[in-house]
Amino acid sequence: PLVRLFAEREAELSLKQVRPVDQVGRISPRPVFFIQGTADRAIPADSAQRLYDAAGEPRTLWIAPGAGHMGVMSALPDEYEQRVIAFFNAGLLDEE
Repeated sequence: PLVRLFAEREAELSLKQVRPVDQVGRISPRPVFFIQGTADRAIPADSAQRLYDAAGEPRTLWIAPGAGHMGVMSALPDEYEQRVIAFFNAGLLDEE
């Protein structure tokens, strides 16, 4: 709550006004990669799926089993590395 208070004061708006799902479609045609752990207690479990559904192509979604908030890389380091490299290779080098 304290962080939210300072963030809202700094941004001069309520965080309730910030709705990434309403804006994510504007990123297209740039690639976007959504990563969320199934054990995330900070962000609703369906958040990444809702963002993915609202995004344009190209888009990638990975729901990582058992990973918490900001914990996918530490929970699944090899798979994280493989997926992130593949995402950048596809987006930057046109490799799949």
